[in-house]
Amino acid sequence: MTVHNLRASMPLLGSDSKNHVYPFTPEFNDAAVAAATSKNGKEREEDVKGLYKRDDLRLAHPSLEHLMPLTVCCAAAGEDIGECLFKTVEYGAMGWASFCFGGTKGEEIVD
Repeated sequence: MTVHNLRASMPLLGSDSKNHVYPFTPEFNDAAVAAATSKNGKEREEDVKGLYKRDDLRLAHPSLEHLMPLTVCCAAAGEDIGECLFKTVEYGAMGWASFCFGGTKGEEIVD
């Protein structure tokens, strides 16, 4: 998850407020997508490290283990270019993004 703050989202879960999001939610979500997709290799590594220095980090991720999968995937991708396949923000402080590394742009993804 690109943004995962259940405590902030709890008042909105189960309500009709799915589309209400806090200002930090799309901001951090967009920053995470930009970090994962804008560059490759060492430059992307620095952009991802920059997420951990943001003022809104603890609003987006009160505990950091939910940001770790993005960090690991970006590091494992090496020099491959990242592409964002999907992103959304909902319920106050929840954001998701799906990425593909290694060049599927314009290609059909087959499982």
